Amino acid sequence: MVSWFKEHTHQRSHHYLFPSRNLTSPMPTIQLRPSSARGHGRQNWLEAYHTFSFARYRDPQHNGFGALRVINEDVIAPGSGFGEHPHREMEIFTYIVEGAVEHQDSLSNTEILQRGDLQFTSSGKGIWHSESNASKDRNHGTPLKALQVWIRPSTSELEPAYYTEHFSDADKHNTLCHMISPVGQHAEGTVPINANAHVYAAIVEPGREVVHRVQGMEGKRRKVYVHVLMDGNTGAVRVEVEGGEEVLRGGDGAYVRGVEEGDEVRFKSTGEGRVEFLVFDLA
Repeated sequence: MVSWFKEHTHQRSHHYLFPSRNLTSPMPTIQLRPSSARGHGRQNWLEAYHTFSFARYRDPQHNGFGALRVINEDVIAPGSGFGEHPHREMEIFTYIVEGAVEHQDSLSNTEILQRGDLQFTSSGKGIWHSESNASKDRNHGTPLKALQVWIRPSTSELEPAYYTEHFSDADKHNTLCHMISPVGQHAEGTVPINANAHVYAAIVEPGREVVHRVQGMEGKRRKVYVHVLMDGNTGAVRVEVEGGEEVLRGGDGAYVRGVEEGDEVRFKSTGEGRVEFLVFDLA
């Protein structure tokens, strides 16, 4: 846990030649969202970190980013969880870091998901569900560590739907694994989302680099959000765009603004251990 709050030091990078941009377009910008600045809540069964305003945590400067509304990193004690509760008009997914989650919903879905499983709920007109730690032994069980993400849909009043897909560590190793893509632009092997959003995951070894080319339509400005998981590793990633760079460690995020279709966002693993992170490419 100490690594979650390490002091952030800026590192100069080797300068890469980024693809040429329209000279009238402003340079992309990057803004660090430090882990230590996030909302933090603790109960006897739950420890939660909020990137954006959520529950009792309110910060008008961090109410979301485009369609991206919630990134919560939760640590849930064995035998505990979120009881049955409703959702509507939100696309929701759970990314499991460690442990297993037990899911039940009003569509009669009941299953246990583990690391590598992506659990996705399109709440549409309304759905009830519960999410709990599948480890029931309160004394000797395993904590559940998971990321829960909410994205606003681009279409309302849809029928609720539920999907699961498996993306192994090998699928993410030193590459950006495409997990979620928009309905209408649906990429094979990904989960469909009713929003103009693409979501990727990567696990990158020290010294290695991966590159993301921004999706979308030519001439349309987009946003990218990067989130590094609190996985207990000593990893770090240097995020570079043509207009700047930031180094992120566990729990950190970064807002990237002003990118366009085809622009590159580079991710260089600079820590002592591997680094795991998610990338959100948003309208």
